[in-house]
Amino acid sequence: MHTVKRKQLALQLFIGLFQLFHLTDKGYASPVTIPVTLTTTLGDVVGVRQTTGATPVDTFYGIPFAQPPVGSMRFKPPVAAEPWDGAKCGLEKPNSCWQVVDTYFDNFRGANMWNPNTPRSEDCLYLNVWRPACDSGCQPKTIMVWIFGGGFFAGTSTLDVYNAAQLAARNDVIVVSFGYRVGIFGFLYLGNDSAPGNAGLLDQVMALKWVKDNAVNLGGSPDNITIFGESAGAVSVGFHLLSPLSKDLFKYAIMQSASPLAFWSLQDVEFARSRARKLAKDLSCNLESASDVLTCLQAVSAEKIINRTYEYNTEPFIDVAFGPVIDGNFLTDNPVSIIKRGEAKKTRVILGVNKNEGYYFEVYAHKDIFDPLNKNGTISETDYQTILNYLFNNDTSVIQEVKQKYPVDSNNSFSTNIDSITGDMFFKCPVVDFAELYSRHSDAVYMYSFEHRTSQTPWPEWMGVLHGYEIEVIFGLPLAAGSNYTEAEKGLSSLMMKLWTDFAKTGKPSPTDEDQWPEYKPDVQAYVVIDIDGPRTDHKLRDDQCPFMVNNAEETRNTTSSRSLENDSINSNPVLVLDVNESQNRSRNFSSELFTQENNENNSSQMFNYTLPSQEYNSSDPVKTNTNQNSGDITSLYAHEKIEDNSSQVLNNTLSNQENTSSGPMQRNTYQNDGDDLSQLFTQESHENASSQLLYNTLPIHEYSSNFSSPGITDNQENIENALSYLVDDIQGNIGNVSNQELPNTQLNQENSNVV
Repeated sequence: MHTVKRKQLALQLFIGLFQLFHLTDKGYASPVTIPVTLTTTLGDVVGVRQTTGATPVDTFYGIPFAQPPVGSMRFKPPVAAEPWDGAKCGLEKPNSCWQVVDTYFDNFRGANMWNPNTPRSEDCLYLNVWRPACDSGCQPKTIMVWIFGGGFFAGTSTLDVYNAAQLAARNDVIVVSFGYRVGIFGFLYLGNDSAPGNAGLLDQVMALKWVKDNAVNLGGSPDNITIFGESAGAVSVGFHLLSPLSKDLFKYAIMQSASPLAFWSLQDVEFARSRARKLAKDLSCNLESASDVLTCLQAVSAEKIINRTYEYNTEPFIDVAFGPVIDGNFLTDNPVSIIKRGEAKKTRVILGVNKNEGYYFEVYAHKDIFDPLNKNGTISETDYQTILNYLFNNDTSVIQEVKQKYPVDSNNSFSTNIDSITGDMFFKCPVVDFAELYSRHSDAVYMYSFEHRTSQTPWPEWMGVLHGYEIEVIFGLPLAAGSNYTEAEKGLSSLMMKLWTDFAKTGKPSPTDEDQWPEYKPDVQAYVVIDIDGPRTDHKLRDDQCPFMVNNAEETRNTTSSRSLENDSINSNPVLVLDVNESQNRSRNFSSELFTQENNENNSSQMFNYTLPSQEYNSSDPVKTNTNQNSGDITSLYAHEKIEDNSSQVLNNTLSNQENTSSGPMQRNTYQNDGDDLSQLFTQESHENASSQLLYNTLPIHEYSSNFSSPGITDNQENIENALSYLVDDIQGNIGNVSNQELPNTQLNQENSNVV
């Protein structure tokens, strides 16, 4: 007892000294004067009460919600934190999870502001809490949980731009943020229980569970929690709407500048596994089994792993080296199918975009052309053509269509068109697509376009309203003491904070008492433009461009995956995946005819064309689907092909006007959880017959189907054996040669025997 009391007295003394020397936070003129204690389900945390305007805010940093995922726990799903005695100190920001630091623009503030501002460590699963001070007679408050972005390979909850003191104080809400593993530490996929993928998303689930379990202790309501995030954080929010593990842990959702329909949001499991194999090989690990690989990778230093995986980001703004997969656990299917089957959370959502989503990524991808620190943003027609060739794989017919959809005229320069094309492809159109689809299966959708460039934006003016630069306005940075924002920007910040928090409290954002933010409906497609002059209503955001862009974005995904695999320089296990993106066939009105699932019960011929730029994929095979599922699911055509006899299978991947022909019946498989070990479903599948496999890869790029496919996910357990991924290990020879190998009949069913 005396020992505990001495520790508490020492902690109080430390708090006093900390207040005196350190806690005059940037943007806050008055030092903190009062220590406060938060009692959680696991133990007490001592934080500080900070004066922010008229309302004091209690701030608690570094509350553990999971055990440190280190040593043998590296890559594995998180384990809940253990209770502690006494009181933990919640005064300093917690570690950032291991990631690469962006040095692309040296010490430029516009890039550095997104870099980790606390030490990088695997011990990084902590929460931060901001709550309006209240000592007695307090009513339960709305809780808002922030999920940071960073492409699933970077980001941290501790950035200055995520300081939620203003948001909490001025709008009477509790704000929580947390760390989650990114990059390989959060998304290594080996296809077994020890590295099932999506560990970073499972970190998020555990954090959301902690918030719900501790809502009352925080002073909030467990029934009124809103999650919000930006970029990869918005994709994460969208995933939580879809996941059976998390969709009951919150009430409303806000998605800023991304959606789960972005082609970069998910990786094909075979692509993910090939990356894991490459890393293991590069680090001299034994590739005999998943267990060997895991043990080896757990023994390598985090810094060495990070330095090695940095080389895998071969595409500066497309390639996510290690990202989310459809694992059959957190994500049971592709997002479109989950929504269309009515399995997504039915709730209210805000989602939107910024005016200039593309520039930020183009200055990284084509620094030689744009160089924001030394050039004025003007590019030549030659530069324009170079970027289009890169984006659309040198396909002249598609590029010609792009030029028609994005004409260069008095209103649009070569430069602004590149911003529009990139922004539409990676961010805006996936958001619009999600709004159209989800609005048919939800309570309400509200869409916005943020179109004010703040006076404190560090990037050059020609880059406009960049990706990520609405965050400072939503978190109230213009209202912090000592800020240099204009008075109009302070008003804009107050407005956006009110919109976001009104929505979190009631499910309805209201710009003013008189005006209402109209719901987004597929037939009207209303959205609100948020600008310095106040909100205004508009309709059909990017309606002329998005149908075309949706139809062509997947080719960019496939091209990127192909480049990445080509650059991986490893003879990884190739897989035959027929990959048909529903959005390829979807018009803007989402007509029911285009959502029809093809169901062929006999051996009649099924013909469909999957038209990509300069490439056509024809199949004359019967397509078997699960007739018990919603008949409006074209994604039944995502399938793995099984060779039933001693026939040959040809995968002919080309870039220029070549025809890919595939023979053999296809079986679509959808996992239904019956409690069995999921690791059984993510291993090399057995091959029943001595079939031969022809792999024909031609330079310069071997096309790799990588959209939302999940090998081994079956309609029922009897059909598991039919879900085949033809994984051929260590194929020798040059690309372009034909490899004809017999595939071994290998049944792998335990973690220590899972071939990676």
